[in-house]
Amino acid sequence: MWAGDVIPENCRLGSRDSSLGPPLKLAATRLVSGDLLVVATNTDPKSALAHYRRRWEIETLFAATKTRGFNFEDTHLIHPDRIGKLLAVLAVAFAFAHATGEWQAKHRPIIIKTHKRRAQSIFRVGFDLPRK
Repeated sequence: MWAGDVIPENCRLGSRDSSLGPPLKLAATRLVSGDLLVVATNTDPKSALAHYRRRWEIETLFAATKTRGFNFEDTHLIHPDRIGKLLAVLAVAFAFAHATGEWQAKHRPIIIKTHKRRAQSIFRVGFDLPRK
């Protein structure tokens, strides 16, 4: 979803107090792709979009280490020291794959599909290139 930086037209949509829970606050921004991203939060709406972006980066990392590349869960490791060592190796491998993908995308741009998203992620391009 984060194809690039958000357009700096961030705005607060308002808040509503409720007896059912904490006040609901909304923050919105228009993405470079033209899509509208709305985040509901119970904290400061000014920082909600930045927090969401950071969380999205973490979710993307987890997806790459689990199901979209490294298949970390298939190892079935249970010993914390072994898990820690493998995570360290995966972090280096992820950084290498991402850097390789960025390099490759500069030399051969990734195809943009009709829905205005890349055909492959930067990670996927960098992950697949050394395997070829």
